[in-house]
Amino acid sequence: MEAVELTLPPYDSLSDIHGYTDGVPMSFAGNQWFLVDKIVEILLRSGIRAYIETIPPGIVRQRALGAPLKVGTLTFSARPQVVSLPPALLEGLQLEERYEYVEDTIVLAYRGSRPNVSSWCDIREIPRLAIPNPVTEGIGAQVRDAIQRSCGGYESLASRSFITRVHHREIPPLLYGNVIDAGVMWISEARYWGLNYVVPQPELRGRLAFALLSGASEDARRAYRVLVNSRDELKAAYEAYGFKWIGS
Repeated sequence: MEAVELTLPPYDSLSDIHGYTDGVPMSFAGNQWFLVDKIVEILLRSGIRAYIETIPPGIVRQRALGAPLKVGTLTFSARPQVVSLPPALLEGLQLEERYEYVEDTIVLAYRGSRPNVSSWCDIREIPRLAIPNPVTEGIGAQVRDAIQRSCGGYESLASRSFITRVHHREIPPLLYGNVIDAGVMWISEARYWGLNYVVPQPELRGRLAFALLSGASEDARRAYRVLVNSRDELKAAYEAYGFKWIGS
């Protein structure tokens, strides 16, 4: 039976929830949200239905440990069986397999005049700056640590900057609304939104790995194998947004 349509932005529209609620539950780091429809399509061609959420990595890890996910009045309670996370956040999780596949570069995105930025220390001079939350976002933690190592003063910078509440997805609308002058995000996100960007030095990158959690269902095992074996198709899709493919 054909699905009944209820999409009505901004009320009934979920950009970070993809696929089928009765499918293999998966939880991915959020900088892949614009690629997940492709992943759902690849899995469907193999007869596998999947539910995929694209959320901050710190929350993906909580989900892998059994925490439910609440979006408005809806709670997703199924624990993911396949995740995509930075390798460091996979430590301590019970895994059967893992496959490192891409790297993404952290950039300073802007509209209009190019900011006078060559290093991460230089972003301290930007009057209206947005930074991802270092508690929930690995990208935010990397930038915080880079500033503290190189020049210090992160807490002072954070106190006068916009720090995202949950997700770095909050930053592009602030740029388009002229609320901020520049914002930290992944190069993939900047390319998706058509934003200008500069790569401050030292270059900071994040790596992602697919992982199959222990005790996963046979459908989840099949889905994981399809992802790993679809590397050529996924490589082309990811590289179109500036990801660097590292999977062999």
